Amino acid sequence: MNGSPSTVLTFAEYTLDVDRRSLENNGREITLRPQAMEVLCYLARNPGRPVPKEEIFREIWPGVLVTDDSLVQCIGDIRRALNDDNHRIVKTVPRRGYLFASVVDQAERGSRPAIASRQPEIPANKSRSHELKLALIGAVAILAMWAIVHWFVSGR
Repeated sequence: MNGSPSTVLTFAEYTLDVDRRSLENNGREITLRPQAMEVLCYLARNPGRPVPKEEIFREIWPGVLVTDDSLVQCIGDIRRALNDDNHRIVKTVPRRGYLFASVVDQAERGSRPAIASRQPEIPANKSRSHELKLALIGAVAILAMWAIVHWFVSGR
């Protein structure tokens, strides 16, 4: 240990000590496999932006050929550890990578979190709301077509 303070990231109800590679929830330590912990640390250090899978591969497994399955397994482990069944913290961004969507505060161990590193909260599942809008437009179009057909059939 070099005696320097550890970088600590807080998000949701979790505390992630990046230097010590430890994750806690209300003082209870949560264990993760080493590679899953590395992925979590990298994503938490890059909140609010989609991180491409290729970048994660390059940063976590430099010079090593790994499959997408390794990353998918790590993301699954992280989501289980964070009780993130709804993918509110770690989101999959189709064809782009992964997004750490929680607000993150950064501090040194033992100090109070700094406001300067806060990232804006990403609205819940933008792609889902886009799909809902498209479904609504489709439903309105079908209803309009039905009304036109009904109008012609009824002789008006």
